[in-house]
Amino acid sequence: MKNPVHTGRIKYERHHLLQKLNLRDPAAPIRLMSEKELAVHPIFEPAPGCIEEWKITKP
Repeated sequence: MKNPVHTGRIKYERHHLLQKLNLRDPAAPIRLMSEKELAVHPIFEPAPGCIEEWKITKP
């Protein structure tokens, strides 16, 4: 059984990852930005929607 994850959450996590990588290795975000979509772990199933209300996000 797969766990649904909203596409808004996937977009948020990608942005968050790119910000962290930019601090550690400025070339890494450039490589990842060429990918249209990040692959999600097989346990997850992308579903339409925004970031879940319980998710704490930084402004």
